[in-house]
Amino acid sequence: MLSKQNRISLRTERIRLEKAGVTRHSPLFIVVSAPSSLAADAPPRFALLVSRKLAPLSVTRHRLKRTITEVIRLNLARFPKGRDFLLIPKKNLFSANREQILEDLYKLCS
Repeated sequence: MLSKQNRISLRTERIRLEKAGVTRHSPLFIVVSAPSSLAADAPPRFALLVSRKLAPLSVTRHRLKRTITEVIRLNLARFPKGRDFLLIPKKNLFSANREQILEDLYKLCS
């Protein structure tokens, strides 16, 4: 699980991210990136949005979230500071390994 300082609540920040953010696409993710609402040197913050359309079973959605957050947590230093990210996984993510997930995220977030 990501620490509190690296998480964003979708209820409060989603509208701001979608309005002020830049959307980038890849085979595995859609990433919306916006400047942090805290400070320019604040640690990167992440929110995950996994829909029922992608994974109908909650077990699968939660497993996907745990995998993505673990990849992010272990590599937090590689992501730019002062940014907020909304991550929306795509179906291709089910066949990807952790290295592919990290590589794809790093390309989209840098």
